Amino acid sequence: MNRNRFARRQFLRGAGVTVTLPFLEALAPRMALASAPSVPRRVLFYIHHQGTIADTWTPSTVGPLGTLPELLAPLQSLKDDIAVVSGIDNSMGAYYLAADGHQSVLNSMMTCQPYVENINPDGSLVGPSGQVGNGVPAGPSIDQVVAQRVGGNTQFASLNVGFGNPSWYSRLCYAAVNDPVMVDVDPYLIHERLFSNIDPSEDPPELTPIQRLRMQRKSVLDAVSGGLGRLQSQLGGEDRQRLEAHAEKIRELEKTLESGSNPGVGCTEPQLSLPNNFDPGHSNFDHISSPTMNMLMAMALACDVSRVITIEHLEYHEPLFPFVDGVDIPGSYTDWHAMVHEGMNGSDRATIQRVLTFYSEQFADLVQRLKDTPEGEGNMLDHTLVVWMSDFGDGSVHSPEKIPVVLAGNLGGIIPVGQHVSYAGHSIGDLFTSVLRLMGEDDELFGRPEFCTGPLPGLE
Repeated sequence: MNRNRFARRQFLRGAGVTVTLPFLEALAPRMALASAPSVPRRVLFYIHHQGTIADTWTPSTVGPLGTLPELLAPLQSLKDDIAVVSGIDNSMGAYYLAADGHQSVLNSMMTCQPYVENINPDGSLVGPSGQVGNGVPAGPSIDQVVAQRVGGNTQFASLNVGFGNPSWYSRLCYAAVNDPVMVDVDPYLIHERLFSNIDPSEDPPELTPIQRLRMQRKSVLDAVSGGLGRLQSQLGGEDRQRLEAHAEKIRELEKTLESGSNPGVGCTEPQLSLPNNFDPGHSNFDHISSPTMNMLMAMALACDVSRVITIEHLEYHEPLFPFVDGVDIPGSYTDWHAMVHEGMNGSDRATIQRVLTFYSEQFADLVQRLKDTPEGEGNMLDHTLVVWMSDFGDGSVHSPEKIPVVLAGNLGGIIPVGQHVSYAGHSIGDLFTSVLRLMGEDDELFGRPEFCTGPLPGLE
């Protein structure tokens, strides 16, 4: 039994090569493992701020998606590739009674942890009267936990990028207590870091991402060939013939890699084309930064530079959105933040909704890029989980309840795409527990146990 398990689990695990073992009678008791993914699973978190407008975001019925509501309309052509998730609460954020409304959710939405200062010496939570209103979360964020588990075989365990001006308010992600993960905003520097930072004078020269991916796949095929040889001696006649035919397919793949063709299918070096006045730290250029960053991150996944990525729209206080047609921001208000608070239920609701639709358009662009990138027998979206969230449900009242969540990609059929799923009463911690389990881990909770009941039913 151990030999069979070894053979199944070692063949092409995380290799990004579409080859699996043929059916072999000798391994029949372990056939469930034969369908283990031959392309690595990845997760990408996509974050925007100021919540949503629930009645124009939430589908009217639970079940199969039809015509999407107005705020999700940019995703209509992708409705069979997404799951709209409603009812999720940031229960940890609701605990922060003493904190500023934004601080409470920003520090908890990705960590599901309280401030260190709000934990008693015995490990229990400080009550409402004794809470401090500012501090650092008492644990790492979900992206960093996943990166620590599955990101070690890539050039970068995780990538954290954004658009606009990063500030202390934007510290969503933490590698550990008091160890915030900085956000990269400059596409030029990111491109150089990921794809062009090659010094030809080095001996030996550093490999490009495409060369690195080709070498990785070649080494995995070498390991598979050796495993096939060891397994062959344990098989009967019919199984041996099946295995010999399979080995011939592997030799064909080796020849393809050696010839330099099709090294990573969708892996190519992206080309930047940005205007001369482009300022990556200014939110007035988000309409340029966003698709550019989407392109860079899609290629980072395609080239297996990283398997864990967080993309964040950083500015939520004073952006003007001059690139959104037909809006006047901040209008009669002091800034965009004030407009969200004061104009949500008045004549400016349509302006707020148009801006929130911009975020939906950018998310749709990202998902479409993943879907358009070939991989294995399908596309990259087939093997990627994309989690789109906001910090609030209703941003006008700083509500951490019923935050908008959209999942894209199906991880080979695991995600209930094409559906509106209600998880009323569940928390972000439950959602992130499901994320860990979808990435192959066996966690029972994420964050504080007081605010996590386990993985979401049907999503693990």
